[in-house]
Amino acid sequence: MTRKFSAVFLSPPWGGMGYTQMAKYKFEYMHPNFNDTLAKSLEFSRNLILYIPRNIEVKEICSILSLYARKLSIRGRKNEISFEIERLGHQHARTSVLVIYTGELVKI
Repeated sequence: MTRKFSAVFLSPPWGGMGYTQMAKYKFEYMHPNFNDTLAKSLEFSRNLILYIPRNIEVKEICSILSLYARKLSIRGRKNEISFEIERLGHQHARTSVLVIYTGELVKI
């Protein structure tokens, strides 16, 4: 039986040498596999907080979350994935990190 939680906070390993030098950081660079981690997290809660690097392409996260929204909808869990993206830690006119909220956390 899967336990349900109010929310799941995800800060997958990113960073390391030179990630800030990359024009775009991709989820495929993260280990463990980001899609597997996201899928498992959605078993516990639809309310996720994703703390990810600033140079992730917003289009990529929108695409990934939209895919999971469709999968959940097919399983009868409609409208479970809505999301909001915040850019935090502005220094020298640059975003330091992206924080993404899903589910009921979007309404807060």
